[in-house]
Amino acid sequence: MFTVAGLGALLATFETSSVNVALPSLAKHFDINLDTVSWVVLSYSLIIAPTLLLFAALASRIGFKKIYLTGFALFSVGSLVAGFSNDFTFLIVGRVIQGLGASMNISLGPAVIASAFPKGERGKGMGMIAMLVGVGLLAGPLLGGYLATVDWRLIFLAPLALSLWPFFLVPRIHSWRTPSNPDKNISPLSGAILFVAIGTFLYATKSINKAFVSAEVMYAFFGLSLAAVVVFLWRERNPEKHLIGYQLFRNRNFSVSMVLMFLAFVCTSSILVLVPFYVERQLGLSAREAGMFLAITPVLMFFFAPVSGRVADKIGARIPGIIGLGLLALGVYFLRDVTPADGIKGLIIPLVTFGIGLGIFGTPNSSDMMGSVSEEMRGIASGALSTTRSLSMTFGVAVSAALYVHSEKTVGPIEAYHYVFTLALVAALLAFGLSFFRESGKR
Repeated sequence: MFTVAGLGALLATFETSSVNVALPSLAKHFDINLDTVSWVVLSYSLIIAPTLLLFAALASRIGFKKIYLTGFALFSVGSLVAGFSNDFTFLIVGRVIQGLGASMNISLGPAVIASAFPKGERGKGMGMIAMLVGVGLLAGPLLGGYLATVDWRLIFLAPLALSLWPFFLVPRIHSWRTPSNPDKNISPLSGAILFVAIGTFLYATKSINKAFVSAEVMYAFFGLSLAAVVVFLWRERNPEKHLIGYQLFRNRNFSVSMVLMFLAFVCTSSILVLVPFYVERQLGLSAREAGMFLAITPVLMFFFAPVSGRVADKIGARIPGIIGLGLLALGVYFLRDVTPADGIKGLIIPLVTFGIGLGIFGTPNSSDMMGSVSEEMRGIASGALSTTRSLSMTFGVAVSAALYVHSEKTVGPIEAYHYVFTLALVAALLAFGLSFFRESGKR
């Protein structure tokens, strides 16, 4: 169970982090700008965000086995389509298929770990998953940077061997054949409404820098996104139509943990999508060199995540969360003041501080979210956790890319980086302040 859940997390994070490093190479190959090439990341995240809850609910109804096998199959097909694309549109199609598969694989991960590990070791289990996430984030920049130097297609084709392994493992897990809740109501319409809300917001955000899109059209799409959010929230009141329901959010620690995760990953995605461009364009490093340098953060996550998970098992998530988010904010603050004159050394302290903070914060926060809900609610809570992470990454990439492109035209690239890192700092500081409102104690 752990291996299958871990492989889903490993593949999803590898594809995200490796593609981040390859964005400059893709932009050059297809002769497109940062705003356009960011759709390679956004298309993947966009399809994941509104489907995670649907797949979590569907798994409760038909069993984990079918969801996992279908997910890894789709991920493999998407990798082939993206890897053999000669056109940017087909590359995006491949990423969408990959995203569907990844959504099936990662929607159930937290629920699997919460069920497989006893209460006193849940943080340990989450920490072990976080180690695999760290491996994915580490292998992405290192291997992705090397592969992008050879041929960017290899970034999408390399994970195929790992994506086939679960077909030999999943059939051995007999408990996954039986649905946990065969009468579970599923509302595809709510998922579609959520997709409209996210998609129209992204289009409106991208339109900020498009001269051929009028202000009226842009505001209309922002309005449509807001309307879709209102309709989605209204449907959540109905037990027969909701995807999550409001019951989970009456739990204070669950709600606080979800908001903290959203803010922390908005900050993280803003950093991860811009730093590769900064390193390559302002400091003159190759994609391979940039990948090796950017491995600093995931290496630190790899070591600190399991330790913080075990600490959280003993003292709860409040103190590790405060310390982790404080270091996260401090790292972004240092990064905000870095200039090209500081060279490559100027990025080391900010990224080290940032990586330690992220490693300390993430595992206890996820463990606290899953530990604060009842066993029958873990499937939906797992989907909500994964959805929050995906939405925050999508939001962070969209807003930071739009802000950078707009600022680059008006004040230049250096100030544009400064503006994006300031946005990330605001998100980190908000999360740090809110972390004091989490209840203490073990979950």
